[in-house]
Amino acid sequence: MLEGLKAATAVITVKDGLSGPTVLTINKDLLNRHATTPYEWCFSPFIYDKITATFDVPPVGDSVITVTLTDPSGTCELSRFAVGQAIHLGDIEWNPVSDAENYSEITWDAFGKATLTPVPSQPVIELELATEANRVNTVKQFRDQANAKAVVWSGLDNLDHVYAEPLVLIGVYQRFPIDLSNIKQAKINLTLKGI
Repeated sequence: MLEGLKAATAVITVKDGLSGPTVLTINKDLLNRHATTPYEWCFSPFIYDKITATFDVPPVGDSVITVTLTDPSGTCELSRFAVGQAIHLGDIEWNPVSDAENYSEITWDAFGKATLTPVPSQPVIELELATEANRVNTVKQFRDQANAKAVVWSGLDNLDHVYAEPLVLIGVYQRFPIDLSNIKQAKINLTLKGI
């Protein structure tokens, strides 16, 4: 996962060893308009997609990952890079929510004039997942392992979906109850907070 991107393109290359064969190449265009009408296609400004992620990295013994960012301005930014093994917790069965907690300071003087001191807000995601009953012990084990650890969370398996960016974050779980009231399928209510 690449987070905090400011670049027009990202190329991710995975090799098996420093001079080994290339096992994966991903090319991502990150400069988009996100337009839905002809007017927006013509006049909306381009903005940067800030996150890109993939589940396609093959398991190789000695993976060497190269990330190449390019931008016409000559300056690129990348806040964080994370790689690891994916664990499927379940499928979204209910309405996911992408939220943000705003910690910016707002002060008012005696005449009602507001002074804003912006700070970055923290993303919050709420997910309700369904998982097969035979996966509950695996999910519980993951919950124990993820306690107070930064984890890459994705609400979708399809990272090309338009909802992928608002449902991906690096963060911790705040709530992780597993509802066992159905004998065949458990319900997981996740509240995730970015860090």
